[in-house]
Amino acid sequence: MLDFDEAPEGYNEWVKSGAAGASAHAITAHLVGAGSQDGSYPLDAGDFGRCEKLLDMVPSLRGELHRMAEVNAYWAALAARWEEIRGSSERTALIKEIVQPLQKADPGHITFGAGAHVRVGANSFQGKDAAPAAGQLNSEGDALYFRAAAVVVKEQKASTSYIQCKLSIGYNKASRLMERLEEAGIVSVADKVGKREIATVEAILDAIALQAAIPKDADRETVVQMLAAASDDIASRALKEKHEEQRQKSGKPKMKADPDFEDASNSTYRATASELRQFIERFERLDEEKKTIAEQQKEVMAEAKARGYDTKVMRKIIALRKRDKDDIDEEEAVLEMYKEALGI
Repeated sequence: MLDFDEAPEGYNEWVKSGAAGASAHAITAHLVGAGSQDGSYPLDAGDFGRCEKLLDMVPSLRGELHRMAEVNAYWAALAARWEEIRGSSERTALIKEIVQPLQKADPGHITFGAGAHVRVGANSFQGKDAAPAAGQLNSEGDALYFRAAAVVVKEQKASTSYIQCKLSIGYNKASRLMERLEEAGIVSVADKVGKREIATVEAILDAIALQAAIPKDADRETVVQMLAAASDDIASRALKEKHEEQRQKSGKPKMKADPDFEDASNSTYRATASELRQFIERFERLDEEKKTIAEQQKEVMAEAKARGYDTKVMRKIIALRKRDKDDIDEEEAVLEMYKEALGI
């Protein structure tokens, strides 16, 4: 922890001012060594203003701001144009112009709606040509992780078998998801009887490191919707990549870059992934209900058999009750006629 006696001039006064923000904390974490680094960067004029207040109150940090390029690609791009942003009357627009190309290339940046996104863990993205950082998102695993988190937060139930059943996945995969939820602090360690506690909404928000996504006073339902949307966003990326891969295999040329078309395409893939998931989940729920009803029917027949009833005859009666009486009479008349013809 930083010794306040050794802090740069003005730092202690800045801390006491309460004017801190996530991106300002990222500056102090890297340049002063105060706190942990999560890679947060200015998203709009408000964030930038809080960073500027820090630099005004701790002047020695302004000369070191170029070192923020070591944190991630976002800071590298922003630090290089810091003075330009500082002198602009449209700071938010300029910041978005700088960071949006990086956000599109960043596999850890998950968008779900205008001005809303989510990230798991620290932001260590170094650019699309850099080697993948440890713990970076992958389309299948983290889509499932978000779905598992949404299920746990919504249903307030946390067990490996429950996640396995709800997501229709193997036990080992469900177990790994449960371990990740435990590591993130979303669920507690299992007690002696295997029961786990679900974290508070505040703890969950801290665990998934939200940025500009939802208000601080969000309820559980909002968090569930956010997690589901994040999962759909990851799934839509995977769908888009597979589609593009199929286009290239079939010999079709790669489409020219068009930001407007790209945004519309992303929205379409996101909607497709979401709709596909909804159809599958509806079918799975109906399939689960069908299995439950079948088990209940077996129990009824077993109880009837134990009481001495002939279950084969009962099943025939049930089948007959579903048919029209005139059809039954006609069939029985034809049956009697055939039996007489054969001397039965």
